[in-house]
Amino acid sequence: MLCCGSARETLVAWIDMATTKKSAKKPSRAPRPGDSFPKPPWLDSERLTERLIQRVAYPAYTHRETVRALAAKTSTGSVRARVDALFEHCVARGLLPEAWTTGGAPRCIGLCKSCKFAEVRPDGTLMFHAEACPETDRPRTLEFAVSLAAEACTLEPRGAVVDAEALAAEWMNALVVWGGRPFRGVYWTYEEQAPSILDGWDDSYCDLRDVVTLPAVAAARTVRSEPFLGCNQVTTTGYGALGRVPWLLEIFSSIERDVRAPKKRDRPRRAFDDTELEFLAFALEGASLWHAAITVDAVVTPATKSRADRIASPYSAVIGARFATLPNPWTALLALLATGAFPVGSADGMLALNLAR
Repeated sequence: MLCCGSARETLVAWIDMATTKKSAKKPSRAPRPGDSFPKPPWLDSERLTERLIQRVAYPAYTHRETVRALAAKTSTGSVRARVDALFEHCVARGLLPEAWTTGGAPRCIGLCKSCKFAEVRPDGTLMFHAEACPETDRPRTLEFAVSLAAEACTLEPRGAVVDAEALAAEWMNALVVWGGRPFRGVYWTYEEQAPSILDGWDDSYCDLRDVVTLPAVAAARTVRSEPFLGCNQVTTTGYGALGRVPWLLEIFSSIERDVRAPKKRDRPRRAFDDTELEFLAFALEGASLWHAAITVDAVVTPATKSRADRIASPYSAVIGARFATLPNPWTALLALLATGAFPVGSADGMLALNLAR
């Protein structure tokens, strides 16, 4: 993984490493000409690739200044009172559904100053509020509330929050056959440094980490002599093979151009780091592997030939199934990332999505 630094330094270093084929994290073997890494055709449908590039570099926040001006009218009182007043102003202006003022606002999670329990840990584990904590499910800061409301505004024709929650459900439900928990809902968070559900931390990790990699590893097993992907190595191919994959390189080069371009006053640039870039590379590679497996009409095979291992496999239910007949988790995941929301944690079927910062 790259060392932490500014967003621009991180992305430039990431692109430079890919272009020059120099990386601190090398694949177990050099990519071979026969390795299958096609671009899924559906990436070009509904402007998905274009939207993905735009939202990685810039949050949408079309109505952020409007919402911020409404927040300025709530200059006194506690954070809780100001958030409530902000939502009421937004509803009165027709920017948000009335449910936001009657207990139907999106659920939020983050470090709680009241009960001290709730947080999203660096490994993506969700820690919930203490029982009867008054801040349960609420934005913990006014800035968080402003960004959430700006993403949810219903003017064109619906907010990104609505789309993101629907796509999160589609993605999580597609992972159930691979051993994932049934989807129960979304928590929104506003983390300055995005947690990673792909890496363990402090001898622990969130319950989604292994599951999210399985469809990619299983597909890789059918179209490559050995998979590059595995737990703790999900971006090995992204770093090591990026320079050999023109369509992947173009996506990240486009992001680089946006990051290096002069800053525009009405387009706040996203503050992202290598964790989010790794996740994007992982999602693109997984989509490519899945498409390649469908192209050759491949079936899911067990990790080993042992019958006991096959029975105990977390995805034993899909062994022998054709990839073409299974729910495709990558279409939903990449469409989710194109809304600007990044999955950063999970627990018991609840998925935490981080707003663009």
